[in-house]
Amino acid sequence: MKFLVYVGVISYSLYLWHYPIFAIGRTTEFFGDGVSKKLFLITFVLSIITYHTIEKPIKNKTFSNLFIFIFLGFLYFILVVMSQLSIKGNIKPIRGNILNNLFVGQETSNLTVCKDKQVNKQGYCVFNPDEKKVLILVGDSHMQTLEKPLLEFANQNKFKLIILNRSTCFYFKNLDLVIKNKISQCSSDYQKFRTKIIQSEDSPFVIMGGRTQYYLSGRNFDNNEGGGNNKKKKGFYYKKANTKLFNKLKNAELVKDSFDKTTDELLNNGSKILLIYPIPEVGWNVSKKIISRLVLNSGKLESVFLSDPLTTSHKVFKKRTREIYNIYDAINSENIFRIYPEKILCNKLIKNRCVTHNSKNVFYIDDDHLSYVGAKLIVSEIRKIIFPIK
Repeated sequence: MKFLVYVGVISYSLYLWHYPIFAIGRTTEFFGDGVSKKLFLITFVLSIITYHTIEKPIKNKTFSNLFIFIFLGFLYFILVVMSQLSIKGNIKPIRGNILNNLFVGQETSNLTVCKDKQVNKQGYCVFNPDEKKVLILVGDSHMQTLEKPLLEFANQNKFKLIILNRSTCFYFKNLDLVIKNKISQCSSDYQKFRTKIIQSEDSPFVIMGGRTQYYLSGRNFDNNEGGGNNKKKKGFYYKKANTKLFNKLKNAELVKDSFDKTTDELLNNGSKILLIYPIPEVGWNVSKKIISRLVLNSGKLESVFLSDPLTTSHKVFKKRTREIYNIYDAINSENIFRIYPEKILCNKLIKNRCVTHNSKNVFYIDDDHLSYVGAKLIVSEIRKIIFPIK
């Protein structure tokens, strides 16, 4: 295979270049994150250049361009010096204190408190079990990002907190979510389990939310500005419990019917529903993009926000979520309270745009999950509903 042979031919150049490139990239995050595709690409490009301009001509005794030799030699020397300074800590990582809560590449794990020893034998979490006032958080990974600030709120205000989150699993009763043409862990049986826990509590506040616009369409998010895509996931749909996989209706019909029944049951059981509307998706990995932009702005988030803020179209968000908004809006009750992340993040700081950060804080950890600071904004709205200002 000629490609593999060629990699072997330039392997000495690869060996020489990879050390300073990866050392600098890993410690400073100059290229976006610890070890990225950019580091491999830069290493290969420089290796190809030096192989054809220096190594091969010297081996063939045809080398004559002293300028190229001096220039590349000087560049390599600078990179080696920088790599040593990076490793010794003289060059600090760009993320600094601004992005401490992002933990690039670890998804929602830094915000999820319902994990490890906190999970009981039944597979869910209960905090402050002796308190009489009850909060129940039920949803998918978008709700998992709320767990840490919501637990802080529960501790401060003496609430029992029950967490019934599961990744890719909104609370739709009597529906099986099919992924890759197989019933997923978000099954109708699991929804029954959730219902049993919720109904065992007396008049709880039930906080519901999730990436419902994705479940409704089965499509990823395309921000129409070069981020994400709108590919439809194959074998991804809902089906009614106890029906065959191939006997499926349109997702919209099933979701609307299930949502109506789910909320009716909660209300009839005396629950107060805090319904969290869709969190704006981004399309780009926010933490990586922000780190890259900090490089060009002396590590100052304020400079990024003023000169080149990372935003998406509010219009695209509204089109993406129109159908699920209609389903949510159709439910009416004095015990349903609505929280709109859109009103916090869109068309406020910048007209017609949804922001991913301001001059001081970053609100996302990736392309659609909120950071700790972003999640606190939602919990702040929850606080206003539970403790309204009179």
